[in-house]
Amino acid sequence: MAAEYHGLAEDHDWGIGGKGSKMAEDVGEQDKDGQETAQEEQIRVRQTLYAAIAVLLIMGAGWYLITELNRSAKLQACMEQGRRNCVEPQYMLGGPRH
Repeated sequence: MAAEYHGLAEDHDWGIGGKGSKMAEDVGEQDKDGQETAQEEQIRVRQTLYAAIAVLLIMGAGWYLITELNRSAKLQACMEQGRRNCVEPQYMLGGPRH
């Protein structure tokens, strides 16, 4: 009975690198090809660069949103206390004028 079970496991394609699976064929093709071509490497480097730029842009947008939400929350808390001088003073480039 154990031999029958073993035989069934070998005959069945489980899709994780067994006989006839696509993954096993892809690994075999990579071994045959050897190294990447220069064009494939250039495409991979370009994609990595674009991904890094996208991550930096998302992080910058997140930082901006967090600081603006924090500023807005402080302004709202100030106004809820009934203060009238809640807006931060905005100075010109030369500093405050007397």
